[in-house]
Amino acid sequence: MAIVTKQELQKAITETADAVIQNQVDADRLPAYLESTNAANVPFYERNGFAVCGTAELPDGPSLTQLSRPAVHHSTPSKSSGGSTSVLTGSGAAGR
Repeated sequence: MAIVTKQELQKAITETADAVIQNQVDADRLPAYLESTNAANVPFYERNGFAVCGTAELPDGPSLTQLSRPAVHHSTPSKSSGGSTSVLTGSGAAGR
């Protein structure tokens, strides 16, 4: 039996969900954009191909780090590529 902390479990769930979303974005050959309110998560996203493209200060709210990633092109054509951008939002993975 393995014992994990609540924080470790949340991190694993979030990283798995992020991977599933990124896999679909990659399959559709779309660029991706996300915003994170937790600066501690930025290195996780950078390791996954995202680059900081801006920041925003919300009035009476958190700072947002804006990140984007270019489309990943695979040799197999996608059935649903429509030229749009996928948007992933949330405070993200690593630092929860």
